[in-house]
Amino acid sequence: MWKFEFYYTPDAQTPEENIDLIAECKIDYRDFNYGLDGTTLGFYKDIYLFLESDSVTSITNLNFQFDGGTVVSIVDSRINDKTIKWWHQVGRTNSQGSDPIHPGSPNKGLFKSLSGFTTLPIYATDYGASKHLNPGDIDLNLKIVHNISTRDTLIDTITNITVKKKAFMQLDTGITFNMITPIFGYNNLIVEDSATLVLNSNGKIKIYNPNRITLKYQSNLTFHPNSEMRFINGGAFCNEGGKVRGPGNSFEKDYTAFVRV
Repeated sequence: MWKFEFYYTPDAQTPEENIDLIAECKIDYRDFNYGLDGTTLGFYKDIYLFLESDSVTSITNLNFQFDGGTVVSIVDSRINDKTIKWWHQVGRTNSQGSDPIHPGSPNKGLFKSLSGFTTLPIYATDYGASKHLNPGDIDLNLKIVHNISTRDTLIDTITNITVKKKAFMQLDTGITFNMITPIFGYNNLIVEDSATLVLNSNGKIKIYNPNRITLKYQSNLTFHPNSEMRFINGGAFCNEGGKVRGPGNSFEKDYTAFVRV
């Protein structure tokens, strides 16, 4: 999810004196069907943003246009909350049957972890972005194929890593996720309702004090043979009505676990 903000500074003033927000929109790119081009590793469906200013009313209008489509206003009745959805390509039709009236749902696909990004959450601000809202949200299906860990120094005192509704996060065979003890605060790995956390064979999640795992009502946790979650020296488990299937789920000698129903 990207958020774009457009600002205007009058010519007679410096940016520090007057900066006016004149338009904004969000682009929801969370759709596997419109991801990266596997050949060029570039976005293969362009979108153009246009700013138009009415000299009479001084109102600035923000329009957009998908490649091959018509120009559409951001306040079009088919656009909710100024959010352009990549699977709802208003203004164009294509061979995949994109329907601007009945957009359906995005394809959550199956994404895999990368070797250069093995610490969760991943903050876009570490790579030049000015802001990153909800960096711990996992909205698309994610398969972890590298050993990963949480940060030792948290940006937020309570840092949530959240598998969102209808998505899943899967630890591949033999992969370990270390939720290490941070310098301050704690991490909370949350599995929302209808979301799923899967541990393949010999997959492990180690939850060190004071981190926790929270299963929301009607969430899912699946263990495969020899997989396990270890709650070590005060790591906590909070089950608010999630379904746990399969073998595993061991605890070390000194642990703290609590369950809420």
